[in-house]
Amino acid sequence: MLFSKAMETVMDSMFGNTFGASEPFDYEKLYEFRDTKNISSIDIYLVNLISPVKTVYILLFTARNYLLVFIAIDYLNIFIIVYTLATSIRWLSMYFLYLAYLSDKEFDNIKIVSYLRSMKQSNE
Repeated sequence: MLFSKAMETVMDSMFGNTFGASEPFDYEKLYEFRDTKNISSIDIYLVNLISPVKTVYILLFTARNYLLVFIAIDYLNIFIIVYTLATSIRWLSMYFLYLAYLSDKEFDNIKIVSYLRSMKQSNE
């Protein structure tokens, strides 16, 4: 659990350093991307990794919000498993997204990658 949380924090800071912000991204620009038409489910998943907005992603990727519930019902071991899986999925997916962003290849089916590249270019 600690390793996956540490890797998640590392990936968040890598994105923050890449885009020159104290937060991983400029959230207003992500809202612009969310409003675009014809984005795939992969794009929706990846943008919610960066900043969870939909309830499912908020519950999954901010598992610490319901830690008290698991403690109250005496299922802390289940919380540890769920939290470890959620943070592992998040940092591995963010790692893939970062590699796709840095890659020379075009990822035509993943629109968030080209959006992030244009976002970076507009910041420079």
